[in-house]
Amino acid sequence: MAAPVPVNFSADRRFLVALYVLALLSSAVFCVLHENITPLVVATAGGIIAWFVVDSRGKPLPKWAINTFLVLVSGNFFYEAYVGETFNLMTSLGHFIVGLLMCKFFERKTPRDVAQILILSLLIVVASTMYSSSISFALVLVIYFGALVYTVILMNLRMQAQVQAEEAERLREQAEAEAAARQQAEDVIIDVGAEQSARLKAARAKEAELARQEAELLAGSKASDKTGKAASDKKQTTPAAKKKHK
Repeated sequence: MAAPVPVNFSADRRFLVALYVLALLSSAVFCVLHENITPLVVATAGGIIAWFVVDSRGKPLPKWAINTFLVLVSGNFFYEAYVGETFNLMTSLGHFIVGLLMCKFFERKTPRDVAQILILSLLIVVASTMYSSSISFALVLVIYFGALVYTVILMNLRMQAQVQAEEAERLREQAEAEAAARQQAEDVIIDVGAEQSARLKAARAKEAELARQEAELLAGSKASDKTGKAASDKKQTTPAAKKKHK
């Protein structure tokens, strides 16, 4: 699996801040409805820890740690449902969803995780609107939906930047591959040219050697012919000289 392509750091950090604020606002909506600040305090503490542990280092918690916390959240939900003295479905579901948000805080913020955080925070707010009509609740609700719109805009910008970064990375890899292929082709051409040049040089050297040997054979043949002719002339001259002498 390929590693993720990095995008603009400041834009990505701004989006993460907006995402955390949105999740905490949804917890605040829940707290205003039930007049209990404990879920907001727990969510805020979890968000701060997740910011320094996960987002600042870029390393999410191991899956086993997140799954263990999820089991604890589920156990708390069933405890409130079956063991607690007073059971309120919306309150228990709100606590459960806040726990899920905290689990998501400690994971890598992929597009799927971001969408899940948005949906979970929206579920808390929508469920809370059914049970309250106070002015304070309406004020927090307005702030929440403003933050939601802002976060969605940042998410779209982040996705576009991610797509552009991936496209630029793809083009860069393609250009590098083409350059490597071109260099390889040039090396092959150079190797073939050098081999052909060596063969041509060897053929010329062999041809020159054959020409030299042929010239030596011709020269030896001519020398033999001259020696034989001289010997024949000498034989013919010797009888004539003897007759003249008599």
